[in-house]
Amino acid sequence: MLFLPLVYVAIVIVLRDSGTDVRTYEQVLRGLLHEGSSAWIPGWEPLFFLLAKLGLWVFGSEVEALRFIGGFYVLVLAFFLVRADNRELLIFHLHYLPLFAYSHGMNAVRAGLATAVFLLAWQSLRRGFKWSFFLLSLASFLFHYSSALAFVLSCGNEIRFKVWRNFLPLLLIFAVVFGLVFVYLDYFEAKLALYSSYEAPSPFSGLIRTGLVVLLWMFFVSGKIPLKVKIRSFLSLVLPAIILQILAFWSYAALRLVDLMLFLAPLVLVREYDMLGRSPPRLFRVGLVLVSFLGILFTYRNFLADYDGQVTGTETPFLPYRTLTNE
Repeated sequence: MLFLPLVYVAIVIVLRDSGTDVRTYEQVLRGLLHEGSSAWIPGWEPLFFLLAKLGLWVFGSEVEALRFIGGFYVLVLAFFLVRADNRELLIFHLHYLPLFAYSHGMNAVRAGLATAVFLLAWQSLRRGFKWSFFLLSLASFLFHYSSALAFVLSCGNEIRFKVWRNFLPLLLIFAVVFGLVFVYLDYFEAKLALYSSYEAPSPFSGLIRTGLVVLLWMFFVSGKIPLKVKIRSFLSLVLPAIILQILAFWSYAALRLVDLMLFLAPLVLVREYDMLGRSPPRLFRVGLVLVSFLGILFTYRNFLADYDGQVTGTETPFLPYRTLTNE
């Protein structure tokens, strides 16, 4: 029964011909198929490149390769479910699946792969498997560079190392990250210039998601939580979300990171409960349900606003939903 919602999501993702960026990804994959590596955008994430190449090699079609990537995304989520305990099932079914599965599986494909893999990293962190956490975080970064923020914020509460050897995995991650930034410096500079030139769709873009982060945190601190934990969670979650939201008022660049903060919010807070040796209380669960419900409403409102591509101009909007069999 726990897998039934994911099965439904898998069918929607794999058979889709909807999602704002579908044609963009198909165009890039088509170039990669017919022109080889020279058609690849320099600096794009290495693991996504390899997965795309595998899909193209197996199917020989950019359309099927993109759906193959969607299927891989679902398989990663299924692996998370197989290993999940009750707290992780709570986060998955009440938060990630309703708020992120469609947008990450159908549209922001690289970011979706990164968040799915980071869920596995967080799962390993909760079980005390530090090396697994670091390596899976690195894999998440190599699917989408923005997930470096998830790693940094998640590490903020974890660094209590007493033995110098425990710093080695952390140093490895930072060495790889800075190495890739150095090698692809032109790419990152071009992306920064591109996003900086985009204005946010409205002055309040992302504000709802930032508000949901703050709301969930308020449910967290309303319980019997030590003051130092309240302060720490504010500094590692709420303050970064507010700073990114301020940046999003002027530029499109921060919107993806605002979205990432909403993804991270319950992960960071459940981890705080772990370190306190407590289970999330009913109040926090109620808050999670409320945040997810509000998030679904606003997401669906955005889908409706772009019905038939009225806002984005895309030929593959989320609504009306179309499959590959639609003419």
